[in-house]
Amino acid sequence: GQFGPECLVSLPRNGVVNLTRNHWSHSAGIRWSISAVYPVLWANLFLLFWLSLIPFVTNWVSLNHFARLPVIAYGLLLSINSFAYFLLAKLLIHHNGKESLLGKAIQNDFKGRFTLGCYAFSIMVSFYWSEAGFILYCLIACIWFIPDKRIEAIYNGVDQDNESDKGS
Repeated sequence: GQFGPECLVSLPRNGVVNLTRNHWSHSAGIRWSISAVYPVLWANLFLLFWLSLIPFVTNWVSLNHFARLPVIAYGLLLSINSFAYFLLAKLLIHHNGKESLLGKAIQNDFKGRFTLGCYAFSIMVSFYWSEAGFILYCLIACIWFIPDKRIEAIYNGVDQDNESDKGS
C-alpha cells in the first residue's frame, strides 16, 4: 500500500542525500573553524573540573579539624586551580594575540605567578603547621579581592575610545 516499504524507496533520495551531504560539509566546516579553539575549551574544562572539587576538599578540611593531610590536599588543589587559570589565560592570549585586550591587560601575569609561588610555600608550611598553612591560603585568596589596575585601565581606555568614536 501507500505506507509500506515501497514508500521508503519512493522518498526523494536525492533530497536526503543532499541534506546529509550539506550537514556533513557544514559540520566539517564548523569543526575546522573551531579546531584552533579546542585547546582553550579543554583548558576551560580543566579549570572547571578542579574548581568543582573545592567544596569537597573544603568539607574534608573542616570535618578533620585542619589536620595535616586535608590541608595539604587543599593547598595542592588550590595550586592546580591557579595553574589551570594561568594555562587558560595563556591559551586565550595565544589564541587572540598579545595585542588583544586580555593580552595587554595580563602581560606577564605577575599576580598569577606570585600566587603559584605562595601556594608552593604554603604547602611546605602545611607539612609542619597545618593551621598556619591554611591561614596563608586565606591570605593568598585575599590578594585576589584587590582589583587589578591593569585590567581596569585597559577596559576603561577601550570604553573611552569607543565613546569618543560614537561622538564623532
